[in-house]
Amino acid sequence: MNFAICDDTIKEIALIKHILEEHFKGCIIDEFYNGTSLLKHLEGNVPDIVLLDVEMPGINGLETARKIRDCYPQLGLIFITGHSKYALEAFGVYAYDFIVKPVNRERLVSSVSRLIGRMADYESFIEIQNRGTIFRVNQNDIIFVEKNFNRCYVYTSKFVYSMRTTLKYFYEKLDTDIFIKTHSGFIVNKSKISSITPKGNLAYEIHFEATDKKALISRGMRYQVNLDYGRKNL
Repeated sequence: MNFAICDDTIKEIALIKHILEEHFKGCIIDEFYNGTSLLKHLEGNVPDIVLLDVEMPGINGLETARKIRDCYPQLGLIFITGHSKYALEAFGVYAYDFIVKPVNRERLVSSVSRLIGRMADYESFIEIQNRGTIFRVNQNDIIFVEKNFNRCYVYTSKFVYSMRTTLKYFYEKLDTDIFIKTHSGFIVNKSKISSITPKGNLAYEIHFEATDKKALISRGMRYQVNLDYGRKNL
């Protein structure tokens, strides 16, 4: 877990860092004393969670948070400040929590732990826009994704979602430990495969337990699937 702490007070940074290191073993923590240096750092190094003060010299914490949200909408954000009057504005930039100084150890650990849990849960879902409605679909429920002209079709056991996008959109968002691109037009959940059968000289058909629909796998990709399924049915 990577953290960034941004506060203009060395003592406050030291306290927060000590608490995080004590309770989140192996975490990486970067320290910043103003919003400008934090934003510069984010251009090449995006942490999981930013803990941010509000009143700092130069660009303040709220404006820093707005710039963060413009570029990194999923980044975890917790405000830690001595001024409770900023709480409403803080949640306006989708901060997960607002902790008032002096920092309480249990309060900070609880907040960070809950945020980590929510982030892990969020990462297991993917957003799909189907006929103007955005659905959050659990990746484990996806059987395969098929590209057909300018649309992608996402097959689950209960529903088929249709979204005007590229296959690349899904390939970049889906967990590559679970999914594999088997063909120029297909991404497949490896755990859903029941068998693979020949289809002509250039491709094979992938069969699934939860649907009669089939996906394709090119000859060049079949051996990558073999690493998991052996040579059975090939």
